[in-house]
Parts: sequence; C-alpha cells; structure tokens
Amino acid sequence: LCRDLEYVKFNKECRLPRIESRAFCNCEKLSTVTFSPYLNEIGESAFQWCKHLEGITLPEKLKIIEDSAFEIEGKYGGVDNDDVEVNTSCLVIPSTVESIGKSAFSGSLFINKLVVEGKPAIGEYAFAKCPNLKDFEALKLTKLVVSMFEGCYKLKRVAIEELTTIGDNVFSGCSNLTFSFPPSLKNIGHGALCGVQSFNVNENFKYEE
Repeated sequence: LCRDLEYVKFNKECRLPRIESRAFCNCEKLSTVTFSPYLNEIGESAFQWCKHLEGITLPEKLKIIEDSAFEIEGKYGGVDNDDVEVNTSCLVIPSTVESIGKSAFSGSLFINKLVVEGKPAIGEYAFAKCPNLKDFEALKLTKLVVSMFEGCYKLKRVAIEELTTIGDNVFSGCSNLTFSFPPSLKNIGHGALCGVQSFNVNENFKYEE
C-alpha cells in the first residue's frame, strides 16, 4: 500500500467485517491501527512486515486471524528490524477468536505479554521469534503447537492450567524460561524444551517418541 502510512483508524460506525489479505503489507512506518468493533477477520499477511506497529487492541467480535497476519520474522526469514524501537504492550486475544494462523504474530516486536482468553485453533510458529515477549497466559488452552514460541529468548513466565500437550520445538531457544508444568501435562514433543533454563514436570507425563 503506502510505505509512508503511519496511522489507520476504522471508525466505530465502520461495519467492515474483514481486512483483506496483504491490505497493509510492508507499510514500514505504520505504527497505530484502530480496528472497527465489527471486524470478524484479518486476512493473510494483512499487516505483514509492518515492523513499527505498536500495541493493538483486537475487537471483541474478531473470529479469524489468518496466516502471517502480523508477521515480522517467521519460519523463512523476514525483514531487518535490528534498528527498530517500539513501545511494547500486552496483546489480548479475545475469547471470540476461533483460529490463529501459521506465523500470525511471528517476530512481532510490540508484544511483551500475551493473553489468550479462549481456546482457538493455533497454527505453527504463531508467536515464534517475538523478541520482547516475556509473559504468556492462557488458562483454557490444552495444547501448544509446533514451534509456537520458538526463539522467544526473553520469555520468562508461562501460565496454563489445563495444558496436556507441548508440541515439537515449542520452547526451543527460550533460554530465560523457568516454570512448572501443570499436573494435566501428558505429552512433550521433540526439542520442546531445548535451551530452557529450568523446569519441573509431574511424574505422569508421557514423552513423545
């Protein structure tokens, strides 16, 4: 779209149900987005590579966040963000959200805390490589998918009460993470804890071979 675009606001009267794929992709200077309360879907790569994007509030009617919607750096690389400084904040995924696509927020700079209120289907690498993420809370999730937090080296705290499965490489590279797994945990995937500082596991878990 426009590489000089800095601010986007959808008024409360705007009944736009969907932001289409790549709508604001590579708007390098975009820092602020105010969503319509009627928004249901954010399309694939809609805000991909918007590396100056700061804290956003997702609307309560949002249901779908597609692949790479807010991706900065994902499984196959990304944009140079070494010189970028943004204000960080808590990202809340509303309970209405049903699905979060692959690499949806991978590499996002603005997230320092992540709260998932519901139990959405989540794609692999969804929050991988977020360099400022320190805290994750999701009381209803039961499964963390492949490489969900891979490379989040500042991640320190994880709070999940009903967790049963940790997929492959979920916390790989999370070198500052110290936490205790809940009693509900049964399965830990390959490389899931590679590089984790320390952890405590209940006696009844089953390691995936």
